[in-house]
Amino acid sequence: MGETRVHGSGTYGNVVLSRLPVLGSGRCDLSYSMREPRGCVRVDFDVDGMPLHVFNCHFGLALRERREQLGLLGAFIRTSGRLAGPRVLLGDFNEWHRGPVTRGLRREFSSPMRRRRTHPAMFPLFALDRIYWDAELEGEEFSVHRSRLARVASDHLPVVARLRVRHRPPRLFPYVVGDALPPPE
Repeated sequence: MGETRVHGSGTYGNVVLSRLPVLGSGRCDLSYSMREPRGCVRVDFDVDGMPLHVFNCHFGLALRERREQLGLLGAFIRTSGRLAGPRVLLGDFNEWHRGPVTRGLRREFSSPMRRRRTHPAMFPLFALDRIYWDAELEGEEFSVHRSRLARVASDHLPVVARLRVRHRPPRLFPYVVGDALPPPE
């Protein structure tokens, strides 16, 4: 759970649920000025011996706020760059058209841009929720879950993607990054 604020007797924020074993996690505060608190949670999973990093975020409503949040998210993703394995970024980006957030994320992730209407859940008109992934992954299915329960559970319908790891030849030498690099001569 990536808590962003207390709400009544509970908490409000981003959550990732999975049947996969969890290797680790991290959180990033995406809050901007006096606006509603926002955040991103990263959960690292073990997928048949390969780490997979899932980032779940929620951006704000104002354009300036989203631009700032894109910079904060980019820094969080870069600091997570020491982690081996592909990345998936998903969430409510609150961008009603292909604006600066979409353009920025398209430069970072190689997944095809797929947009489906998800908001409001009762009669979806806007594609605010998206999923991006790295080149090591391939999208097999992409849809919006449109059940009665989904429409009651949230004001957004869930976006569903089925991803698989692309076939890769085995590496002869592992990548060495960060503190594992030898000192400069």
